[in-house]
Amino acid sequence: MVLGLSAWPMVGGCASDRMISVRPPTIGRPVAKIDPEEAAVRLVQEHNQIRLREKLTSLSVSSRLDAAAKSHALEMAARGKTTHTGADGSSPAERVERAGYAYRRTAENVAAGQFSVEEVMSGWMNSPGHRKNILGSFSQIGTACATGEDGTTYWCVTFGTAKR
Repeated sequence: MVLGLSAWPMVGGCASDRMISVRPPTIGRPVAKIDPEEAAVRLVQEHNQIRLREKLTSLSVSSRLDAAAKSHALEMAARGKTTHTGADGSSPAERVERAGYAYRRTAENVAAGQFSVEEVMSGWMNSPGHRKNILGSFSQIGTACATGEDGTTYWCVTFGTAKR
């Protein structure tokens, strides 16, 4: 499944936790063995390569956005649920604030079931809301993935533009 959410405050894209079915996560494919640290680095690289092709500025990594993405990816993996709503009812913006990131704009892309960075990026780029976030007017990024007990990989990317 792939989920997308517009930036907080709203700047367009998906208006809700709309799901786009990709495929059942583990049917007919081997359990993913993804190194979370390597995947996080590759996610940043892939986002910046896409932005470069579109003549947009690169995103710099924010440790605070990384922390927000990582905690949400781990939580989704533990819950076995892909969602923008935290177990405590938190929104993406609340999780970013909780991580200490003061933002002017923020957004989140989440997904589950993809077996590689390339696969998740392809899914996001083929979804208008996710694509809008990837190509949005953000300056920073945080990335993470986590694997659930059943082998499903959960992905979370947070975007932000800090307050000045």
